[in-house]
Amino acid sequence: MLVLGKGLSGGYYPMAAVLLADHMVTTMTTGSGVAPFGHTFSGNPLGAATCLAVLDVLEEADALHNVQQRGQQLQTGLREIAEHSPYMSDVRGRGLLWGFEFVTDRETKAPPARQRDTANVFVEECFNRSLIIYPAGIAPLNNAAMISPPLTIAEDEIDELLTHLGEAVQAMDQHIARWSRVDPPNPPSPAWPA
Repeated sequence: MLVLGKGLSGGYYPMAAVLLADHMVTTMTTGSGVAPFGHTFSGNPLGAATCLAVLDVLEEADALHNVQQRGQQLQTGLREIAEHSPYMSDVRGRGLLWGFEFVTDRETKAPPARQRDTANVFVEECFNRSLIIYPAGIAPLNNAAMISPPLTIAEDEIDELLTHLGEAVQAMDQHIARWSRVDPPNPPSPAWPA
């Protein structure tokens, strides 16, 4: 079962969907005699037309090919930035959705003190450099960030994103180094699933 929303209509119309595997539909039909796929607003023509238009735009712009190319560029750039930062860790993602954490020790993966609100400090550092990213995590693990540029982002725009991000990471390196001198050590972060 897969629940979909948001991107189906590109944000132009409220739309969601649930996709079910064949075996689930067969089980429902066998058990009750019906597969109840309908609701008051199911098959709304305006919503369906909006979703079809989004698919047309994605195909015309060859967005998925762009995602593969720019995603690889973003992955390479993020890993390069992490190599030069003693505190940026666990770069992970796929396509154009990536995340990473800030830690005080790469070996133990101990996060900065929760009261430092690391993710939001990083968001602010990025915003000061004209870059909008998402904070991630909940205290005490409020030390992660997500990057999700548009599917149509260009090569030079990824370069610009990485430049600003690298500057923000350098600023965070200074913050975390300063915090580490005064804050008591934190326990390590739990391991993320592979």
